[in-house]
Amino acid sequence: LHAERRALVPSVTLLSLLKRDQTKNRIVNSSLIISNGFIADFPCEHCRRNDYIYMISEDKAKCAAYTRRGRPCERRFHSKKEWNDLKNAEDKVKSELEEAETELEKVFMAQQELFAKVRRLRKQKDFLKERGMSMRSHNQKVLEILDSKNPPTDAEVAVIDAEIMQEQLESHVLTATSSSLDAWLANPEQLPADLMGVVGDTSLELPALPRGSQ
Repeated sequence: LHAERRALVPSVTLLSLLKRDQTKNRIVNSSLIISNGFIADFPCEHCRRNDYIYMISEDKAKCAAYTRRGRPCERRFHSKKEWNDLKNAEDKVKSELEEAETELEKVFMAQQELFAKVRRLRKQKDFLKERGMSMRSHNQKVLEILDSKNPPTDAEVAVIDAEIMQEQLESHVLTATSSSLDAWLANPEQLPADLMGVVGDTSLELPALPRGSQ
């Protein structure tokens, strides 16, 4: 009887082997959880205290740390502070989102107003351009009628030609670059032919108008 009881009780060596295999299995299972599991938001008590990454298995039964330790994964209810922190975070995000949406709405409205202003100004620009063309055309027609009834004298035409020539000279001088102006001063023969007479003749006098022409 004693021999049978001794046969049923594992020897110390056998227990050591079983213990060693059990430890290896826990290490293997813990590694599998780390490889195939996922990080949970709220850790168990052991992982929280030790600041471990809370890796749990796919079936959410046990974390990697507790699997390796051979202990059940201790979970607890979330504290009031955690709930308060969560609510404060939600309120903050909600408030910031509302502010951002309000600001975005203001920007959108301002953008729409700016687009409308640009369209209005473009229409006004086109209208004023057409108005100017119409006014110039009207003045030209009136001038043609007046010239046909009372054409200018030769003396008046000579005065106008002199004024035009002087305006052309001033226009060339104002628009010329400094290098071009230096080149003209160094080589007067390069001046436009219609300006040579004005530049060369400093005693240009406008012809006298006949009496009563003004």
